[in-house]
Amino acid sequence: MIQNVLTCAALFYAATFIDRTGAAANLLEVVNNLIGLVLHSALLVSYHSWRISHRKHDSNTGSCKNNAVFVPMARFVLTSSWNETLEDSPLYQLYRIAFMLVVGWMLGYLFFNATGPTKYWGKSCRHFNPNSAIYAGRDRWMVLLRDIFLVVMLLVMAALVHTFSLYSMVKLYVVPYFTMNAYLVLITYLRLSFKPF
Repeated sequence: MIQNVLTCAALFYAATFIDRTGAAANLLEVVNNLIGLVLHSALLVSYHSWRISHRKHDSNTGSCKNNAVFVPMARFVLTSSWNETLEDSPLYQLYRIAFMLVVGWMLGYLFFNATGPTKYWGKSCRHFNPNSAIYAGRDRWMVLLRDIFLVVMLLVMAALVHTFSLYSMVKLYVVPYFTMNAYLVLITYLRLSFKPF
């Protein structure tokens, strides 16, 4: 299983490297995007949407108004609630950490932009939606192309389940996938919220 997790992580970081060094490596943009689409599709990551939002994030790190992820809540948003009584409990904190590690990447970030800025509240901000508020009009066709690649990958996965077994697919893909996603959320959270001494 560790080998599968490392393979997923290697694919993700290779795809990230392709995205960040496309111009520096003198690759044609079309080839660069095709490689990114294929590698990210293997991991069910929305390539163009992630590339666009990640560049926005890199240019707005530290901005509570424009950053893409792990934006702290504003005071006017915070209200007294039942979880205030539980927030100092170690068991509740363990639950919150486990919840964030399991659903933080796919459901939390890609589907709901859960820790994003308040300027997107009440608007569609899903990474898979070409009409999302996150993207400019010129980016919409790339997100739609990415969605087509996602559907193709899901069909490939369904064929693999049919050919081998659901158990094999869970063991060789799903468990390493969620493990890698948990590491991705943890590393991103620590990188964006850690203050050096």
